Amino acid sequence: MKTIKYILIASTLFMLFRCTNPSPTELIQDNTAVNENLQQIEVVSPDPDTYVYSNGYDSTGIVEPYLNKSSVISLSGIKYSNFDDGSQADYYYAVFNDKSMPILNTMGTRLGFWARMMGGVRFNNVVASPMQNRIRYLQNGEVHDTVIGYRFVLTRKMMHSHNKFEFPYNSKLNVRVDESRNSFFQIDVPTPAEISGEVNASGSPSRNNLTLNLKWNGTNQGIIEIVIGVLEDSGNEIFPLLKLTGADNGKMKISSSILEKLPDRVYKKLVITFIRRQTKEIPENSILKDSYIVSQSIHNIKVEIPD
Repeated sequence: MKTIKYILIASTLFMLFRCTNPSPTELIQDNTAVNENLQQIEVVSPDPDTYVYSNGYDSTGIVEPYLNKSSVISLSGIKYSNFDDGSQADYYYAVFNDKSMPILNTMGTRLGFWARMMGGVRFNNVVASPMQNRIRYLQNGEVHDTVIGYRFVLTRKMMHSHNKFEFPYNSKLNVRVDESRNSFFQIDVPTPAEISGEVNASGSPSRNNLTLNLKWNGTNQGIIEIVIGVLEDSGNEIFPLLKLTGADNGKMKISSSILEKLPDRVYKKLVITFIRRQTKEIPENSILKDSYIVSQSIHNIKVEIPD
């Protein structure tokens, strides 16, 4: 099994996408009364041995195949519970796709776009660093790794002490994109309230009665996304399996009728990710063209499942 490294440890690519011949995301219909606050359930991947993704979803909150936009800007405040590698991290990312230059595999499937270069990107006036934009994809049973241009990345660890800032929850964050010395675009992006989740497991997979009770500081506005993933044996890779959507009311109950769809071997290393996000829609312009701008609060919790 091969997946690209945990994003804040080894890589920082924004999109996560399926790299065999992709099919539409499977929706699970489950109207069982014991499930609470489940509006939609999607299979991200039925088995982590089947697909290869371009990065871990834990730091981006994005589990779309790829984003068909000329500009993608993501601002994330992230925290971890029950992980060995730190408890909090921030991640800011911008990529500028040249939609006239799609990246195709030998079967003609589009995997993404070549990234166009900009003069620079700043987040809250802190300069982001250009990094190679890498993707991994599966072809003829082999994993291929290729560079498709550059992306601009800023993390808290990359900031110098004199200009370090923490993710501004329930506020705004300034983004400036310089196309050239005399041409730039600047915007204040609203950010969501910080999310803090809690996971309580009851029952067990062996008795076919495992239930997850999720709680968080709900806002009673909008929706929440929950991603159920599996921590790989290396301990620093997460693979997404299911994405759940519900009202941001502070609670969700997931019954065995949903959890039994997971491969048996994953229960000992589940990761539950809580995602609260806000998107910023703006008109097309000459620099960003069509864009997807998102800010999000993410809480990853590693869960111990009883036998």
